[in-house]
Amino acid sequence: MTDQHSAEHEERDRTRQWGATGRLGGPLDVPSRIVVTTRYGILLSIVGVAISSLVLLVYCLVVMVSSIVHAFTETSFDMDGARMFAVELIELTDFFLLGMVLYVVAIGMYQLFVDPDLPVAGWMRVRSLDDLKTQILNVIVVLLVVTFLASAITWSGGRDVIYFGAAVSAVILAVSVYTFVHRGNH
Repeated sequence: MTDQHSAEHEERDRTRQWGATGRLGGPLDVPSRIVVTTRYGILLSIVGVAISSLVLLVYCLVVMVSSIVHAFTETSFDMDGARMFAVELIELTDFFLLGMVLYVVAIGMYQLFVDPDLPVAGWMRVRSLDDLKTQILNVIVVLLVVTFLASAITWSGGRDVIYFGAAVSAVILAVSVYTFVHRGNH
């Protein structure tokens, strides 16, 4: 067993001492037990974020069905109609992604505060708050790109899309630099 693997195993064992079972291991005094037990208050925020995710995803699905019905019953079948329908679908994809981000955040918070051994896909494994922040930043970059795409499709030929694209690029560059520097420090 490598030293790093052994250290991770020991950390996981320490985490399990006050993990999802609610059992506290070792000699903890009453104030320590109270502090450790209050982490279950985080469940309120986890439930809130999970409900927000579900509601947003269902709402987007209803809007998407409505948009599809509207496109085939009340929109003219020409390039302008197709362009507007495409923009609606791209923007809805943006909101679906946001709903998924909320879900990932809820699962990550649950792993951090309640059950570190929650069976999830490898890319959803959260071992620290930094892991969760990195996942959120990665999806924010995708959301920005999708938002820019919707603007580019409806671009009418002015310079405004160039400025918007430059602003989106600057934010993506800043997030990338932050992630690279932050990863280098850990």
